Amino acid sequence: MTANKPLVLDTMCLSHFALIERLDVLGDLLSGRGCWTTAVVKDEISRGVESYPLLRNALDLPWLHVEALDESTRSNSSRSGRGRSAPRTAIMEKQASSPPARCSAVSR
Repeated sequence: MTANKPLVLDTMCLSHFALIERLDVLGDLLSGRGCWTTAVVKDEISRGVESYPLLRNALDLPWLHVEALDESTRSNSSRSGRGRSAPRTAIMEKQASSPPARCSAVSR
């Protein structure tokens, strides 16, 4: 893995590690990387908390930065044909102008 490129984590990745109670391992694996997700992903996870309470642990990770994509980003990505890669592209563009703090190991 290249240490200077950010990672964008989706619902599946975060929820699987949360459900097996190993978000600490994910944090260790990604230590030194810029780790991002979107507000949509956090919303998806929060909707599952009632059925799967362990998901709550994935909502407040200190090493995970959240990018709230606004309507202009979504509409621009639709017109540009970026589709599903739009969140990753928008986050990488934002990171280029203002890099996030790097991931650090998560302690339990």
